[in-house]
Amino acid sequence: MTMSRASLPKMLTSGATGHIKWCHGVSLYIPQSTINATVQEDILLSVDYSCHGVPTIEWKYISNWGKRKIVEWKPGTQVNISESHKDRVCTFDNGSIQLFSVGVRDSGYYVITVTEHLGSSQSGSIVLHVSEIRYEDLHFVAVFIALLAALAAVLISLMWVCNRCAYKFQRKRRHKLKDLSLSPTLHDLGLQICLCHQHFMTPVKPFLSPTWVEEHLAITYLTVTNALIFAISHVEGKE
Repeated sequence: MTMSRASLPKMLTSGATGHIKWCHGVSLYIPQSTINATVQEDILLSVDYSCHGVPTIEWKYISNWGKRKIVEWKPGTQVNISESHKDRVCTFDNGSIQLFSVGVRDSGYYVITVTEHLGSSQSGSIVLHVSEIRYEDLHFVAVFIALLAALAAVLISLMWVCNRCAYKFQRKRRHKLKDLSLSPTLHDLGLQICLCHQHFMTPVKPFLSPTWVEEHLAITYLTVTNALIFAISHVEGKE
């Protein structure tokens, strides 16, 4: 895409001091030799030239990843843009180019060469520094802090649930131990029956009469008491 000098956009930064190169009838003016930008930004590599006739303008890109041609054209003719910069470069009649949506890998040296039809040429370079957007880093930090806060909330909730379960378990255990301490064991029940037997039999014996009813009552009482003692001892033997 080629645009005329009248449609040339303004420079990204103002107040930059440029420099002029002149050699064998070709002069090249670069108003800003260093440009700082952020990712996804549109960058104007602004230049201007003067020469005899219609020159050939060529832009190359030099970086740590190598050297490659970006675009080559003659004003008013077809523009030849490399495949690596298709739909990313806009050319102007004064030799300037505009890069759309630059990334970090676009950082490097951009060399322009203006060659007139007699063979004389002039070259110049512009250094481009592309950095990450700061708010993206802040966004990453905010997301990381939010994840840490969520994890802390989950851990606190788990600790609270475990604490409540432990408290309920201890409370249930205390109630169980309290009930066991209040309920008499089989051994204590047998001792109580024996004490009752001694209590009732000791005063009864002197007062037993030789009558048939009294004898059978005493025998019945002894039989029941012995049966209870036998049952208790039998249960304790199984335990």
